[in-house]
Amino acid sequence: MDPKLKECIEAVSRVVTEEGIAVYFQPLISLESRNVVGFEAFSRGVDREGRTVAGPGYLFNDLLPLAAQQRVENLCLKKSLESFLPINERYPEMLLFLNVNSSAYGAEEVTPSTLITDFDLNPRIIVFEFDVSQLKKSAPAKLIRELSAQGFRISLDNVDGSLQSRELLLRLQPDFAKLGRSYYEGVDSSKHKFDQARGAALILRETGAIAIAKGVETEAEALALAQAGIVLQQGYLYSDSRSEDGEQESFQDKVSRINGFYRSFRARNIRGSQEKFRDFHQVLKGAMTRLQQEDSGGTNWMLDDLARKTPGLVSAFVLNGAGKQISKRVLGQEADFIGRYIEPSSEGSDHSHEDYYMYLNSGFEKVAGCRSISAYSREPVRYLAGFFYQGGRRGAILVVEYVDKLR
Repeated sequence: MDPKLKECIEAVSRVVTEEGIAVYFQPLISLESRNVVGFEAFSRGVDREGRTVAGPGYLFNDLLPLAAQQRVENLCLKKSLESFLPINERYPEMLLFLNVNSSAYGAEEVTPSTLITDFDLNPRIIVFEFDVSQLKKSAPAKLIRELSAQGFRISLDNVDGSLQSRELLLRLQPDFAKLGRSYYEGVDSSKHKFDQARGAALILRETGAIAIAKGVETEAEALALAQAGIVLQQGYLYSDSRSEDGEQESFQDKVSRINGFYRSFRARNIRGSQEKFRDFHQVLKGAMTRLQQEDSGGTNWMLDDLARKTPGLVSAFVLNGAGKQISKRVLGQEADFIGRYIEPSSEGSDHSHEDYYMYLNSGFEKVAGCRSISAYSREPVRYLAGFFYQGGRRGAILVVEYVDKLR
């Protein structure tokens, strides 16, 4: 037997025999609300003096015999739940994230939920966390489905923006998905890393999972992640420490400070969006006035002129009262011409299924809204649409789309 494995087995056997498990809780913070949302439980094997004798690499070594893995798993879950009870009594809606070693669950009808019944805890506050590396080898889909059916929440750890991770997310439908530090490190100084984190946040949102960044170490990282759309975070940063001048600083102080920066960022974005909206509302009004004064033969010429003179415009087009496109779709300075060939939009195209048409057809004179990133633009797009009158009749609709960059 390998000496290292033998040492591991001996250390784990000692921990199991003495039930020497120490549990540490790391808070999960929302930078949006400044609240502690929950805690992740971490286990260490200790001797009677409290010294660590078996770290995670020993306790959860998948080379251990299956029986040993199961005993360690049960002991860690039991100790975590016991340690969490005082927190639960005071904060009954606080979440508890419990790491699951899926290798410890074989063909036997045993699940990590078995122990929960002894503690009379609401299953909706328990989040069973599975590491993606284990799932990629052999996804315990049956176990995850059973836990979800019993009302427990599921979290996938160490996901990334890969297609493989996305496939797992779609198949397993977790409540949470955690991004490891290696995926986003440098998010505060690299546009590539920022875009990568923002892309991951969008993917997770589309799959129904709430994104969490783990391993956050600096305030600059925390703020950049929040700006990228990941406001749930955990890591070394969110612990009490001393500032550079030696003053004691609680993690609540840090959270309040970062939240203040984040709120300022959001306020700037909102002001910027309001200014863009005001400008393009004037563009819409002016264009509709001109269209009302032109005969239908001059519509395309007028739209071409609008595209040349309007910075930030993605596209513009005109519909009739039935939602059929009656002009060409002119592309502005922010548009990608390839969109014409990917998402056809020409005279005769039907827009009656689009929300802007449905709102206007319900009696509104003008509407505004957001559209997802499309082939016409790699940035989020907003639209403004309004009815205008031709020949004294309320019969045509002008739609203008523009880019509203968030950073």
